[in-house]
Amino acid sequence: MYPPHCLRYFEEPHFEGFFPPGRLPLQDIRLGGKAFIQCRTPVGIFVIQAVLVDILDERTLVFSFIESAPPVQKRQYFRVDTEVLVGYWKKMVADPVASVELKRVNLSGGGIRFPVSEPLQESHEVVLVIGLPEPNRLVRCEARLVRHVTLGSNQCHGAFQYTEIQPKDVDSITSFCLAEQRRLLREKVRT
Repeated sequence: MYPPHCLRYFEEPHFEGFFPPGRLPLQDIRLGGKAFIQCRTPVGIFVIQAVLVDILDERTLVFSFIESAPPVQKRQYFRVDTEVLVGYWKKMVADPVASVELKRVNLSGGGIRFPVSEPLQESHEVVLVIGLPEPNRLVRCEARLVRHVTLGSNQCHGAFQYTEIQPKDVDSITSFCLAEQRRLLREKVRT
């Protein structure tokens, strides 16, 4: 979809997006769908996450605001499927025992999803250890389980959102994700 020409708030949390003539593929647009809208401002680009709630005409859509990410935070949402060393244990355990294993994960600067060996309750707090091969860094942080996902062969995955993490560790994870995505793209081009 073409980016909107301009946005206008009219009744919180709703705003209108105005598009150039003939640019909206109206037949492909569905109400209730999520949208990520990039907005250019004098201080940089930020992203608004919203839900489409109405189509006023062939140039105007109405959205309901969910959240926005300022320029300094938007890179943390970049995700990549990769393999890293991961260990975790329940946050309030006095003498934690955790094995750190190489696991296939979905990683970003905002959270991680990976196979879990035991059932956990949503909102469960854990301590995570993530070993990044490059720049050869061990990240230790706290996270909260936001959902369980069952993927192929009934393997349970936990999706965790970081709740306490150092900014330098977020930068390391994000840099690793970007480098890994570049590596995967280079491999794809070669094949």
